[in-house]
Amino acid sequence: ARLSRVRALTAGINSLVVRVSGRCELLEGVCRIAVEKGGFAVAWIGMVENGAVQSPMAARYGGTTAYREQLQSKVASDPAQFIPLLDAISAGRPWVINDLEAISEMPLGAEAIAIGLRARVALPLRIDGRVVAVFGLASAQVGIFDEEEQSLLMEMADDVSFALDHIGKTEQLAFLNYYDPLTGLANRRLFLDRL
Repeated sequence: ARLSRVRALTAGINSLVVRVSGRCELLEGVCRIAVEKGGFAVAWIGMVENGAVQSPMAARYGGTTAYREQLQSKVASDPAQFIPLLDAISAGRPWVINDLEAISEMPLGAEAIAIGLRARVALPLRIDGRVVAVFGLASAQVGIFDEEEQSLLMEMADDVSFALDHIGKTEQLAFLNYYDPLTGLANRRLFLDRL
């Protein structure tokens, strides 16, 4: 049943990937589907730049508003707390905690346990071999992220990475179509389009 849920989540994200054309729409949709169809309690995506998760987060869904705001402010105020997560992510493997109560020092661990979260996973979103974002999921179930589920979630993360890459290239082509790549100024084509 658990693996069927993840497969349904993957199918929902794949249909989203086909329909969306913007990065924000994609990331917000992925988080919403992860909570609504995937049965996860909280989903978030943070863009990675210079080895740190950037603030504000690109998208987040689920959990309480207070928890989402705490997560956002923790990333903004002290990104160094997330270094173990980024070390695992940069190695290209998921960062998994299957029992939050077993680990005493964890960013927002006590807050997560207070709202009923028991397990977390963070997945790398990679484009051309480099991590561009982190996709985090939290569950109320202890031990949910076994090897089989991690494998399916990594496949889903690869689909999201592909969509991010495609959207980025589409945006770049649109820019080059209407702007000079050297100066960034509008070109004749944009002028005629607006005229």
